[in-house]
Amino acid sequence: MAVTLTGAQYAQRGDISVGKPLTNVVSGKEFTLSLWIKAEDGGGGVIFIGGNSIAPRIQLTQSIASGTYSIEVRNISNGTIWQARTATAYDDGEWHNVLISADLSTTTGHLLVDGISDEVTIVAPIDGTIPWTNCTELLFGAFFGGAPTRLTGMVESFWFATEYIDVSVEANRRLFYGTDGTQVGLGHQGRRPLDGRQPEIFLGHGPGNFGRNEGSGGDFDLVGSFGFDRGRPAPVNSLSRGFRGERWRESERSGIPFSESELMLEPASGLEVARREFSTDRDEINRNRRRRAFPE
Repeated sequence: MAVTLTGAQYAQRGDISVGKPLTNVVSGKEFTLSLWIKAEDGGGGVIFIGGNSIAPRIQLTQSIASGTYSIEVRNISNGTIWQARTATAYDDGEWHNVLISADLSTTTGHLLVDGISDEVTIVAPIDGTIPWTNCTELLFGAFFGGAPTRLTGMVESFWFATEYIDVSVEANRRLFYGTDGTQVGLGHQGRRPLDGRQPEIFLGHGPGNFGRNEGSGGDFDLVGSFGFDRGRPAPVNSLSRGFRGERWRESERSGIPFSESELMLEPASGLEVARREFSTDRDEINRNRRRRAFPE
């Protein structure tokens, strides 16, 4: 579900004065990141940043001045071990998919927009370790307390894992970006791209629940009131599944895609599920979970 940020909102992992690293994360040399984003001319800002108030270790930004996307990764000594930007400006008011992955052990980095490499290398990838455990402050939509660089735009389905997926391979790109430019379902808790494993971060809920992380790394707190945006990546709007113009999303219980009009929030579980899966009986929900976990 797309949400709108006007520069007055952001999501943070824990209190900014204390911060919390991602749960059960270890430092390493790999990551993969995917995001749908739309910004107007003059929009953009810091999209995602992890590190501490002294130095970022990873930073994804859309330049307010140029409209280009950039990625920078640093080691524990604050040395840049990969930095790249796009050649093209994307503050055109259209939806774009940003797809980034790196394996620094092989000095490899990829920066793609809408399934196509658009990378200008600033610092070539270096064999170095990304200190994820040192990322005690993680923010989506803001720098460390810096209002001027807060994000203005619309975003949807932010997915991040400390594992490498080689997105230069077409089949791997298609895990995130469809052949006809459509948004691809990432499965229950974002597990599909990693063959059933959770990424550390998967933010895909609406305004009130945007900070609820379906990944394994722990929830984010929301600052400010996020807005709801009914717009979708343009090709998704025309996705033909019998309801032209209506977006399909996956049930958070089954992972099966349903049209938006068939989805509803289940009070007993807090999940967005299809009407046919809906239950107000918490005991029945627990029984179903046990049946799936321990089939006869």
